[in-house]
Amino acid sequence: MVLDLDLTEHSIHHARRMLVEGVRMWGLEELASDLGLVVTELLTNTMLHALGPDGAAVGRARCLVQRVPSGLVAVVHDEDPRLPEGRRGDVDALGGRGLHIVRQLAANVAITPSPGGGKDVVVMLSGAPYVLAADGVAA
Repeated sequence: MVLDLDLTEHSIHHARRMLVEGVRMWGLEELASDLGLVVTELLTNTMLHALGPDGAAVGRARCLVQRVPSGLVAVVHDEDPRLPEGRRGDVDALGGRGLHIVRQLAANVAITPSPGGGKDVVVMLSGAPYVLAADGVAA
């Protein structure tokens, strides 16, 4: 699944619903809620913090979710080349926990510069592995 988004609260909510439903259709109910939270956190961080070369908010992101034998891979791409700074939110702060939450839910997180510019946040969510039948279809 690939979504290209103009980032707003509404589009992030809609993306979460679409991706969670898609993952459920793949039979990965056990990963659906975690995926929804991870994608919401990453897209919200992009909306709030990603800047373009002119210093203005990027305002767009691409989200890709793919089923792999060990679970799911989610990639959120934006055009800001700056890597996020993980920080711990103060106990009373409203924000500052997003990347920490993502790292707690994910089996693996990688943040890398994208070859075409910007950056990719790649998240692996682990679930029950699936087996491909001889015809290449998930059993």
